[in-house]
Amino acid sequence: LLPNAVTDILYNGELALVSGREGTVAVLSGKVRCAPPSAQELTHRLGVVGLRYQLGHHRDEFGPSEVALPEIDAPWAVQVGADSFCQASEQANRAMRRAVAAALDFAGSVDRACELYAGAGNFTDLLLRRAGQVTAVERDVAACASLARAAESAGWAGKLRVLQGDVAAELRSATTADLCLLDPGRPGAPEFAQALGRSGPRHLVYVSCAFDTLARDAKALAGVGFAPLQATVVDAFAWTVHAEAIVLFGRG
Repeated sequence: LLPNAVTDILYNGELALVSGREGTVAVLSGKVRCAPPSAQELTHRLGVVGLRYQLGHHRDEFGPSEVALPEIDAPWAVQVGADSFCQASEQANRAMRRAVAAALDFAGSVDRACELYAGAGNFTDLLLRRAGQVTAVERDVAACASLARAAESAGWAGKLRVLQGDVAAELRSATTADLCLLDPGRPGAPEFAQALGRSGPRHLVYVSCAFDTLARDAKALAGVGFAPLQATVVDAFAWTVHAEAIVLFGRG
């Protein structure tokens, strides 16, 4: 439901919010009853630090468009906007990061790691803390730029290689790594096991929000020698049947 601060100017609309260290930023879209006030005024009405809107043919923005996620440990920083992808809540993401860290610790330190579907770096720092070199693959241009800036600010630019492009076209990076971390969307990564074959990483950390495609991909991974070693489920989506799974696979 839209707050009263904007319902008086809208027929209908959608408000996206994300909270970070600096406060909350928002993106508002919809059909208007009348000309909207400035983004600066709406920012104050909504109690956010930054707002961007497209209301009919009216466009405006005020304040920052991104904030740093509070659950990410320094020196790493993950900057996201209200229309960018991030996990459903700070608490859920903390639990997911703990599960990924535990899986990586079980696998042990490695020389080369690869991250597929890296996004803006939600898990990338966990690899950078444990691997000599990390290759991160991500399709979204803005997310890749954010990754590069985060590595530079953290002093890890020399350890991180960012590849912007479709994951299916960059799977060769995974075959040369000792460990691979992937966090695909609901369709999963059906091409992943086929690309790996019997060579490549000894360990995989697979983060999934869809148990059906995770099961399909786990079966394909079993066909090239991988077996599940650890699994954690995080109830990340309150009042729904959905959850996040973090599974460590190993072979050999």
